[in-house]
Amino acid sequence: MKALKYLAVAAVITLGFTACEKKENNQAQVILPAEEAYKQLNFMSLDERLAMDRDMQRTDTYLKASSEVVGEIPDEEMGTDGISIIIAEWEGWGLAKYNCRRGFGFCNIEFFPEWRNNVQTIEHGSIVEYDKEKDEYYMDVMLASPAPEDQPAESFNLTVDNEIIVTDAEKIIGTDLVVKEGVYPLDPNVGVAGGYKIPFEKLSAN
Repeated sequence: MKALKYLAVAAVITLGFTACEKKENNQAQVILPAEEAYKQLNFMSLDERLAMDRDMQRTDTYLKASSEVVGEIPDEEMGTDGISIIIAEWEGWGLAKYNCRRGFGFCNIEFFPEWRNNVQTIEHGSIVEYDKEKDEYYMDVMLASPAPEDQPAESFNLTVDNEIIVTDAEKIIGTDLVVKEGVYPLDPNVGVAGGYKIPFEKLSAN
């Protein structure tokens, strides 16, 4: 009888410890809404991205435009093949439903040749890339360090709540491009620490 009594007491104590542990874990893990969670992400700057890719000689997917397309390129900015890479810039994070003032997404994107703006001053930008085999345009928005592990992956979803027509895409590549409305999840395989692959789709003629 004493043995059974001790076993019962031990079971109660174990359950008590387990309950306390769960309570502490739940208190420690505060799940943030997507509109707040993205503020914990550390994004790689455009300048850092360019330096990394050029150092690793990983620029073969860069979309390039000749001086005939983007205008006369200053001699000091012209590569040996007379081309300029194309940058995509946006005015910060936001959703159309909030007038682009809050939320985690894009409201506008503009293309321009790299030499036209000092990339060190661009706060929100990436490199326009092109997959020849798939005939697809895209950009990778990369993180400089991995996303916090105490939040579910869904918390870091990037949202486009209104289709975006890319400014000056037609001028540079000869066709209008759009970023489709939708949810773009954080992809751990983008870059060295994860990020977002954002496809640019050709605007239909309809």
